[in-house]
Parts: sequence; structure tokens; C-alpha cells
Amino acid sequence: MEASGADAIGALTGRDSDAAWRSLGRNDPFFGVLSDERYHKSRLTDEARDEFFETGVRHVDAVFALVESLAPGFRPRRALDFGCGVGRVLVPLAGRCGQAVGIDVSPGMLEEARRRCDALGVPNVELVRADDRLDGVTGRFDLVHSYIVFQHMAASRQARLLEQLVDRLEDGGIGVVHCLYRRRAGTLARLAYWARMHVPFANGIANVLLQRTRFDEPFMQMNPLPPAEAFEILQRGGCGAVHVEFTNHASRRTDILGVVLAFRKTPGRSW
Repeated sequence: MEASGADAIGALTGRDSDAAWRSLGRNDPFFGVLSDERYHKSRLTDEARDEFFETGVRHVDAVFALVESLAPGFRPRRALDFGCGVGRVLVPLAGRCGQAVGIDVSPGMLEEARRRCDALGVPNVELVRADDRLDGVTGRFDLVHSYIVFQHMAASRQARLLEQLVDRLEDGGIGVVHCLYRRRAGTLARLAYWARMHVPFANGIANVLLQRTRFDEPFMQMNPLPPAEAFEILQRGGCGAVHVEFTNHASRRTDILGVVLAFRKTPGRSW
């Protein structure tokens, strides 16, 4: 059960990203994963739910096309999906490897993911409650993955978790991780973001103005990870080459500029 008082305010304003994510997992898990109006709990139809999970299938197809271009014939035995949410990516990932481990900070998200796995008869999935040290995760993996997750945490936490994911890779293993490198917005958008992060009830007022379904819909942080920090972590972790593809999840006069980093834990060429 979530705490009240300061913790609830932290979830509402977004200062506590884990509290905000737990709240979304409990109250509106599909919208929490993909912020499309069709996926709000109050509006979610069977057709929209099917479309939601189909986006995960397409994403995994894209991930494996990228992996194949970097390491032809690579077939992961054990994969880790950090920030697995309701299993949108985790379930199709499990169909391509021997075991898939999904980790998430939200019990509500994990419960929804378990229901999805049980309904589809997917036996090779393990679900783990996340913390910054990944204490509940055992063993190593030949594929680690995270998409549209890191951005919701402070940059210092992103760096620590990227280190953990690289450390959990087997030699020769591949990582595919998405993060932001810049959030570019105008002055008014920056002021609104600051207020929703720090001023009690400002986010609720913004939810009303934006015609959100709930006054207390949490505000999720959007934080860049400085590229120099990411590259240093990968280099020190033994990843000799990194492939970069750009993303832009623009919304409401704000550019959300990111990268998908694909890396392999193997020495690079000598220059």
C-alpha cells in the first residue's frame, strides 16, 4: 500500500518518480506505459487493448532486426526487460528466448503482466520487483533491454541502473537501452514543467486544463542522461562498440530527443 501525505504529494507532482509510477500501475497501467488517450482505463476497449499489445510485438521485431544487424545469428537464451510494465514488450520477448525476466517498481504493473502471461499461457517469464541494485535479479543475461523507462528517473539513478544492466550482461551479450539526451521546450513549457514538478496542486490544475480523466493523475519526469556519462559507463563496462539510433517523442511544443543505444559486451577494434 502506498504511503499518504508527503509521498502522495510526491506522486502527484512527480518529485517521487517511483511513487508516481506505482500510482499509475495501480490506477491506470496501460496509459502509464503509453500515454495515448485510447489507453486510459476509463476508455480502454478490447480493440484498443489488442492494439496496445501489438505495439510491443512490433517493437520486439525492431529490436531483433537491430540485434541481427549487429550480430548475425545471435539468439538470446536469457533476456532482461527493465521497466517491463504490463508485459507489452516482455511477452513477445519471451517468445524469442528461453527465459525472459521482467522487472518493475510497480506491483500493479507486475500483477497486470502476470495476468497477461497466464492468459496467454507464457511459462518462461519471471517477474521481479525492481530496486536500484536489482537485488531480486539473479544470474546474468545475454540480452538486456529497456525502452521509454530511464527518462522517468533522475539522471544519477539512470547512470547507476545502466551500470547494473551492463554488469548483468554475459560476455558477448547485447544491450538495447533507450534514454533521453535533451528535452527542448519554450519558456512557458519549461515553467509549466517546473510548476508541475514542485508546486502542490499545479499538476492537478494542469490535468483539468488538459482534460485528463483524473485530477490526481501523476506527473512523470522526463530527464535526460548526459551522453558522456552513458558512453563512459559502456566503455568501462567492456562494451567496445555502440550503435546509436535517434528518437523524438515530441509532445505539446516540447521536443523529447533520445537515443536507442545498442551495445555488445565485447572488446572493440584497436584504432
